[in-house]
Amino acid sequence: MILKSFYKKKSTKIYLIIFSLIFTIFGVVLIGKNYYTEKYNQNYSDAFLYVEAEGEMSFADIDGVSEVKEAIKNSIFVFTYSDVLELKDGEASIPDIWGDSYTTIDFETESGEVISFSVSSYYESDAVTPIVYVNKNTLDILLDASQYHSYMLKLDNWDQHERIANEIFDLYNVEPIAYMTSNSDIDYSSIVKNFSTYTYIVIGIFILVSIFTGYNIIMDEKKKNYIYRSLGYTKSSVIRIQLINIVSIFCISLMISGLLLVFIKNIMFR
Repeated sequence: MILKSFYKKKSTKIYLIIFSLIFTIFGVVLIGKNYYTEKYNQNYSDAFLYVEAEGEMSFADIDGVSEVKEAIKNSIFVFTYSDVLELKDGEASIPDIWGDSYTTIDFETESGEVISFSVSSYYESDAVTPIVYVNKNTLDILLDASQYHSYMLKLDNWDQHERIANEIFDLYNVEPIAYMTSNSDIDYSSIVKNFSTYTYIVIGIFILVSIFTGYNIIMDEKKKNYIYRSLGYTKSSVIRIQLINIVSIFCISLMISGLLLVFIKNIMFR
């Protein structure tokens, strides 16, 4: 009965509309940010970190590293092994996006010796990646000829690569090299940053509007508070009624915005 009289007021209906819009906009911003973060990570699905140091390293305690392989770089290429491709000694597999640009790939050791590999196959890749696959035995020979231990790290989410690189630097005092091979030229990172900015703006608006609305409701209900007290309601009961009124606006607004967001997500972010 108390809520019914509260929602008969024009001001209450206006508050309901305002908060429904704020929650809906906030939801759209969050959905948009998650959507483009996923797009960003998909765009850098072939990207990796390359780490090189004199001693052995372990990445088991670093959250977000999905795969660690021994690897070694030379000039523009990064050599590693494949568990899927069947390669003989002296053979290499390069990305099919390179086409027939290379028939052989050279690797120069630290002593100056040049080892040539014949390109025997091409693996599928949407990005211009520098990864060259050889067999495990050949890779071990290349690694043995180097004074360094070197690794190629694939990540669960590429948007975390700066954090992971900083953790590696803190642990081993080694600066990882980020190979940001992307599948398209779209700069999703700037889009994600824009959505992050929008998030803070909407939160700020929500806080200001909440303070303003709460104050107005308390002031508008002063006359009713006097009536409630005359009817025998305690001061704590009157305060509880006020809180119920305010909380009910948030709850109903959330339900309305939730229904709107289901519709918007199906239209805009499929």
